Amino acid sequence: MKWLTPFLCLLAMSATAQEQEQEPVLFPILTECYTFEHVKDFLFDNYGELPIASGSIVVQAFTNAEFYDARQYIFVNSETYTWSTVVYFEEDDKACVVTMGSEFGPVIQETGI
Repeated sequence: MKWLTPFLCLLAMSATAQEQEQEPVLFPILTECYTFEHVKDFLFDNYGELPIASGSIVVQAFTNAEFYDARQYIFVNSETYTWSTVVYFEEDDKACVVTMGSEFGPVIQETGI
């Protein structure tokens, strides 16, 4: 069974005293959601990715602007450096792959930052 969940990603940019306040950018996305086991198996079978981190998040729905508690998981293949971000709604056992990427690695900061 396919379960579609639209998400609203809000980018909030803080303004310093020298900067003018900016309006947030609204970025609606539509993604298919399945059981967590199905998504976990799919990411491993197709990309060799395993979960490496998770945390509690709050997601705002695009359709009704309501907020929902969820868990976010990051799956990574340590050999190919592909990665995926999964949002999991535990109450409904629905997991949604919201991003997929490549070149996963640490942030390297320049000296003096």
